Amino acid sequence: AGLSVSNIGQGNSGNIEAAIAGHMSLDASGFISLSKLGQQNGNIRINTQSLSMTSGSRLATNVSSEGQGARAGSVIITATGYISIDGTLPNPQNENLITTIFSGVE
Repeated sequence: AGLSVSNIGQGNSGNIEAAIAGHMSLDASGFISLSKLGQQNGNIRINTQSLSMTSGSRLATNVSSEGQGARAGSVIITATGYISIDGTLPNPQNENLITTIFSGVE
């Protein structure tokens, strides 16, 4: 299961914010993603007691832009306990925590 927000119009794609009183867990199919076709993307902000990400689960912000000044957004995690990231995505060039800017999009 996942949560994805995409925006191809004007303005910011918005933010994803989660406040979890206990433990948050993402497994192999779990993802939280923000995507923007344009200049500015929002942030992913998670406040939790603890976070575990396993088997290639991911938190990602992506922006596709033709101009300078593109901002992919940030992944911000605040945990009072622990953060555990274990495992990789099927493509070894990718990461579990991702912020990317693609330029020259047609």
